[in-house]
Parts: sequence; C-alpha cells; structure tokens
Amino acid sequence: MLAALQGQVEQAHELLNQAENLGPTGQGLWHSEHIQHWRFYLALKADRTLTHAQIHKATTRPNSWQHRLDLTALQYELFVQQEQFEQAMVAANQQERLGRNAGLDVAPARSAFLLAKLGRTSEATAAVEESLTRLPRIDPAQFPHYYLAQTLWELDRPEAAVHAYQAYQQAWCDGSPYCRHWDLRDARDLLQTISKPVPQMPTTDPATVTVPLEDEIRAFIAALET
Repeated sequence: MLAALQGQVEQAHELLNQAENLGPTGQGLWHSEHIQHWRFYLALKADRTLTHAQIHKATTRPNSWQHRLDLTALQYELFVQQEQFEQAMVAANQQERLGRNAGLDVAPARSAFLLAKLGRTSEATAAVEESLTRLPRIDPAQFPHYYLAQTLWELDRPEAAVHAYQAYQQAWCDGSPYCRHWDLRDARDLLQTISKPVPQMPTTDPATVTVPLEDEIRAFIAALET
C-alpha cells in the first residue's frame, strides 16, 4: 500500500505478488479485496490501463462495504480521466451514499466538481457550502481539498488557490519519498493550471523522528519474534 501511494510502482507490484502468494488471510490486511484494489489503483494512476469492465466484474462479486466504496472511487476517477462527467456523477453519488450508509461524515466535493463541469452552477455552489460545513467533523488528512479546489476554479472563485495549496500540503506528508506521489502530482498540476506557484515544503529527516513509546513497541515486537 505504501509503495503504491508513494509511486514506487515496481516495488508495489512485487510486494502485491508476494502478498497474494501468502494465500487468503480472512479479513486481514492482505485479503484478496485489498490486493485487487491496489492493483486497480496502480493501473489507474501509473499505467492508465484500468478499464470499466474490470471494475464492473469486481462489483458483481460479493464484496465488503469498504471494497465497494473503494471500487466506486476508482470508477469515479476513471470516468473523470476520460471526461465522461455524467457517468462520473453517478459514481460520485453512489460513493457518497455508500459512505453515509456506513456512518461516515461525507462531504459532497466530488459531486460539486462534476456539477460545476456540467454547468449546474447553483447546485455546485450549494455542494461546496455543504462540504465546508462538514470540515470540522472530518479528519484534516481526509478532507477533500483537491476536489473543492477543482470546483472553485470551475466556478471562478479565488478560494480555489487556498484549497489547492491545502491539497498539495496534504499530499506532501513528510516529503519525498514519504509523500502521496500521485496526489502530489495532481495537486501540482492543479496549481499550475490556476497559475499559482508550487510551495516550498520542508522534508522530514527520518532520523529526527521520534515515535511515542518506541522502546516499548520495539520490546513488544522482539517478544513476539522469540
């Protein structure tokens, strides 16, 4: 997962193959759903070889709610990549519905962007406002700044730059290689689109990072290995 997020494509594929060879592990981290999702993710982000047929085939099998949510997110991204905005709207609405049904606090930022692309300005504006009201209830690392920035740019509103910078900061994390590579690429492209400079961000030196209770954690791991 980390290799895929950080853009280490070859390593991610190699590790996924190793994980698959471990066999089924119930609902653990390397369950077949997770492996499939990250293969699809790499196909979408790195190779651009993901197809709607692959996603549809996956959705016809029994899936956990999280996997359905992940597949719908990939479907949305693929439709947007192909500029099929009406179909992307269906996927965005489905994803938001799945999230709400699971008890998540969902900001309709993806829908807002699509509404703006489709010229439904008043509805897009309302979706932006709804998203902003949900900001205090969503983890800052998960707030959809990128989609809001896209929407606000489509609506010709100056706040687009604020959210574009926040999207870049989210994706930066601790700096390369400890960043969300593909999200950082998208945020950088968006900043260039709206003619804003890419910010200079600090890179974290792993040697300077201290982990709470690190000694106790290492002792616990060592005990498990004996």
